[in-house]
Amino acid sequence: MAALAVPEILERAEQALTAAKSYHLAGQVIQDGQPSPVDLKKSGGNTLLSTSRSGMTLQLLTVDGQTYFRADEKLLASLIGPELAERSGAIMAKSWMKPPAGDRTWADLASEFRAEAMLASLKGFTKGGTKVSNGHPVVVLQDPAKKGILYVATTGEPYPLKMGAEQGVGSLLFTEFGADFPEIKAPAANEILQLPARKK
Repeated sequence: MAALAVPEILERAEQALTAAKSYHLAGQVIQDGQPSPVDLKKSGGNTLLSTSRSGMTLQLLTVDGQTYFRADEKLLASLIGPELAERSGAIMAKSWMKPPAGDRTWADLASEFRAEAMLASLKGFTKGGTKVSNGHPVVVLQDPAKKGILYVATTGEPYPLKMGAEQGVGSLLFTEFGADFPEIKAPAANEILQLPARKK
């Protein structure tokens, strides 16, 4: 792996992720200069994402092509207004909200955190040598400014193991390749709140 060209390393890392069918990606990303925790579990085409920003928490669940979202009361207040959130926020925060047909807002947001999409976006990376990370031999890929990195395993399957910053805030770790995530399932009917279509 370490001897391959960068495009081929990235291709093999993406293929390994696809073949694994499931993985857990957790850490932090930087959004508008602020760290935001991210916890993503993927199983086949289904995902469960949790993230927060400015004290507001959002969960996105995608099962069989349908995306649901759950927001805490603070985020709901920013989405639907404080008065409505005060009246019904507690109930809504416990429900999985189903967007109206044709609304791609939440599905598109969830897709931004797909690791395969992140790998495909890495342009201009160069090899920065090899090292051992958490007991795993890896080849290091880095951007020209040496601020972003990707660690890819050089033994066993060529899984991506770390992405983002070299140290500290802004790094994401890959674990649990091939694991079962029973929590990734469609909500029960009494847990779903169907949102009405937006008025034109």
